[in-house]
Amino acid sequence: MNPRRLCKDGPMERIVVGVDGSDESWAGFDAALRLASTEGASVTAVHAEHLSAWSSLGLGATLGEVYEADERIREQLEAEARERGRELVVEIGVVTRSGRPAGVLIDVAKELDADLIVVGHRGHGGATSWIGSVANEVVHRSPISVLIAR
Repeated sequence: MNPRRLCKDGPMERIVVGVDGSDESWAGFDAALRLASTEGASVTAVHAEHLSAWSSLGLGATLGEVYEADERIREQLEAEARERGRELVVEIGVVTRSGRPAGVLIDVAKELDADLIVVGHRGHGGATSWIGSVANEVVHRSPISVLIAR
């Protein structure tokens, strides 16, 4: 694949990739890193906090426990992103925002004037189809090219 064909105007400079901690999202992140390393592009990992850790902590959890769990998830994702990109000479950024994942990805891509959005074929949602709901929504709503990684 020639990455230059993915972009309308010249070489790729910025890639945005959705990361939710699933194996599939990390496959997307790794694909973004490989593309970025050949083009000299930067990679921004985007994590959308659509459902707070509250949903996994259950009843009786305090607001402080929820905040700590959300912070721990953010720190783990950032550490993993930096570790995966350590051997490649790729500038890596991490953005965490609240909101629906597809909307957050598209918004960050627009703000950064990204050349490409990369998503895993499905994430933590447990989709049983070939493509998950976030990937499907990004493909249908994105104004820029989207790569779905497996």
